[in-house]
Formats: sequence, C-alpha cells, structure tokens
Amino acid sequence: MTARPKTGARIAPVASGPLGYGRILRMWLPMAATWFMMSMEGLLIAVLVGRLPDATVNLASYGVAFAFALIIESPIIMLLSASTALCSDRQAFHALRRFGAALNLGITALVVVAVLSPLYPWVARDLMQLEPEVAELSRWALVVLIPWPAAIGYRRFYQGILIREGHTRRVAYGTLVRFTGMAITALALYRAEIPGALVGSAALSVAVLAEAVATRAMVAAGVRRVEATPHEGDPLTTGQILHFYIPLLVSSVVALAIHPLVNLFLGHSRLALESLATYPVVAALSFVFRSMGLSFQEVAIATMDGTRERLRPLVRFAVALGLVASAAQGLLAFTPLSGLWFGGVNGLEGGLVELSVVAFQVLIVMPLASVLLAYFRALLVWAGETRAITWAGIIETGAVAAILWLMIEPWGMIGVFAASWAVLISRFVDLVALYRWSVPVVRRLA
Repeated sequence: MTARPKTGARIAPVASGPLGYGRILRMWLPMAATWFMMSMEGLLIAVLVGRLPDATVNLASYGVAFAFALIIESPIIMLLSASTALCSDRQAFHALRRFGAALNLGITALVVVAVLSPLYPWVARDLMQLEPEVAELSRWALVVLIPWPAAIGYRRFYQGILIREGHTRRVAYGTLVRFTGMAITALALYRAEIPGALVGSAALSVAVLAEAVATRAMVAAGVRRVEATPHEGDPLTTGQILHFYIPLLVSSVVALAIHPLVNLFLGHSRLALESLATYPVVAALSFVFRSMGLSFQEVAIATMDGTRERLRPLVRFAVALGLVASAAQGLLAFTPLSGLWFGGVNGLEGGLVELSVVAFQVLIVMPLASVLLAYFRALLVWAGETRAITWAGIIETGAVAAILWLMIEPWGMIGVFAASWAVLISRFVDLVALYRWSVPVVRRLA
C-alpha cells in the first residue's frame, strides 16, 4: 500500500517516470549551487570582518547577531518545503500566500520589538554575560538585519513554486543575484569607517532583498500556471496549513535555537571571547560542506511518489553524497590547508588559528549526518509526519544543552571545542530519532 500524507494536502511528485541517479543529479546540482553560494557569503563576510580593526570583538559581535537572526527567521524557513509540497492549484496558492504574508509581518514586528526594547540588553549582558562592547555592537548589527526575515520568507515561498515547476536552476540564479549583491555591498562598506559587524549585517540584508526581487521576477510564469490550475476536491484550509506547518515551524525554531544556545554557553566557557570569535568562522567553513545535504531535502520531497522504487536511488545518492562531502572536509581539516585558510585567508591570529583548526576537525562527519537528516526529513514531510521532525529537533536541542553544560561546567573544556563536539553528537542523536520515526512510513510504501 502507498503511504498517504495525513494533512489532506495534495502532495504529488514533481518528477514523474523512472528516477535514476542522473535525474537526481540534474535536479540537485542547481540546488547545491544555491546552498554553496549561500555558504560562500558567510565565508566572505568572515574574511572581511576578520581583516577590519578590532577583529576579535567584531567577529564575536557578528556571530552573536547572526545567531539571533537565525532564530528570528526560523519560523518562516519551512515556507520553502510547504510551498514545494502544497502549491498545486490556484486555491492552495492563495491560501498559502496569505498564510506566508501574515507570518512574515508578525515575525518582522516581533524582531523590531525584541531588538529595540530593553529585552535584548538583558539577554546579552545579564543572561549571556557578553562584554559590554560585544553586547552593544551585536544589537546594532541586529537592527541592520531587521529586513532579513521577511525577505527570506517571501523568496522561499516563491522558490517552492520554482522547485515544483522543476526550475531549480532559477533558484540558483536567484542565489547568484544574492551573492553578487552581498559581495558588492560588503566590499563597498569594507573601505568605509564602520565596524566590521555592521558591514556583515548590511551585506546580508541587501543580499536577501535582491534575491527576493529576482525570485519573484523569475517565478512569474510559474505563478500564472498555478493560478490557471483549477481547484479540485476539498479546499486547502487554514487549519490544514497550520496542521502541516506548525510542526515544521516548531522544528525549525528548535533547530536554529541551537545557535544562540551555543553562544550562551560560550559566554560562560574558558576563553569565552576567543571562542565567540572563532566559532562563527569554523561554522561558516563547515557550512560549505554541510550545504550539500541541505540542498538535497527539497529535491527528495519533489521526487517521492510513495513507492520504494523511488526511495532506493534517493538513499544511495544521499549516502554517496554525504561520504564525498565528509571526505572533502577531511582533506581540508587534516592537512596544512586548514591552517592556511584560518590564518592566511581569514587573517586570524596564531592562537585563534589553532582553536579553529581543532574545532573544524571535530566536525568532519557533519556533512554525512546533514545529508541523511535531509533524506529522513524529506520522507517525513512527504508523508505528512511533520510532528516527528519537531520532536527529533527538540531532542537534538536538549542534547546540545546537556553536552555543552557537561563539557563546559564540570569538564572545563575550551568553549569552541565543546561547541563542536556538542553540535556533532546531538546531530547524530537527531538522526537516530528520525530513523526510528521513518521506519513505519517506509513499511507502508508500495
């Protein structure tokens, strides 16, 4: 028997017919290019900020601001998966677009209140115990990032339609516009006499706004086709959207809460300022290799049709992709190239280079875990079992907190090392949980 989604939504495969490795590769490559360019923007910003005055303070401030920006944008990230899965006709398109617009507006209002009220200083100084200079600079960096969440939600909604239409290359083109806008802004502000943390934040804001405009222009024909598709059967209601989306929203919030959670513990660790400065640099480089897995999720959702015949090539492709990505990271991590990168390219000082290299080596198998997680999440999203993703994310976040506390408090480990180990171990805890919840779904497949 073929597994059926539980939401009542019309989730159908974008790609019909036989699914070979070549076909998966052709769909995945543009998405991989998209995530790769997104990861490169983090590297470029880290390099520029690291070469500006007061590099350690600015890297720490930018890392704190970016971590908070991620948790702020987390409720709208899954609009991409929702749009890919649900925008099948005119009625569904309008229902989900209204839902996304309300979500974007609410998140923007929330971030304005949080950043401009006394809440942020209390969190940064009293709870996280950041140095006053880092706390104030990170707050202004967040002010610059206010347009970030709504722009991301807007373009992810329309990117889902591009993926449904099979136009993954256009998603990559939009990201190219984003990367170009980010690079031009960052390089222009690099010569201005403003703090590096604000340079990075301004570059990100301009980048996502440019990508949102480009995506809307490229999806125009696709929107017309969706709006021309008549509605059949029961309408997609707000209740069904909430039933489908809320577990994804919660899982995204929980997953991205790991970033500020890590920063919270780093502020209480050995070599706190050095750890706050190096962890975003290490995470940015690791994200380049993890991006291969992140780019796989929507491709898997779009190609599943409820048969095991399609799962087999997807599983094999995911395993091969994860092994290649981890091997590539290992080649950089365990050779002199890592020292050259962190010291020569990032411009970190000697002590910070040593911390960064070791922390990066710990994360060598993270790319494999990311690809496998993307596969299991795609399977559960397709089947409508989104609550399982939520619970797995909660388990992962709890594991991060427990491991960080153990390594930093009783063991006294240097913060950036504890962060790498905690993130790695908890990711595999998440993977085990998703695997167990995926087994019943696979058993129901034809």
